[in-house]
Amino acid sequence: MRPGRPRLTRRIPSIHRLNRRLRRGQVSRTPPKFGLNGFLITPAPKAAARKTIRQIAAQADREGNDGFAHSQAEFVTAHA
Repeated sequence: MRPGRPRLTRRIPSIHRLNRRLRRGQVSRTPPKFGLNGFLITPAPKAAARKTIRQIAAQADREGNDGFAHSQAEFVTAHA
């Protein structure tokens, strides 16, 4: 895969492979849980899109986001 692709894009093929192996009974483990939260910003000029993402980031609940990220890291560590 291209080095500039986002981590999620690089992970999707491996998640598909694991799910196929789980369905075939080749692997005995809990199926992966997957969630995604994001924004699709579509203003035509790139400058407008960048301005919009900066506004979203400025209004984000940083404490809530950090708490969610921490809880997910703990879950992944506990279930690895």
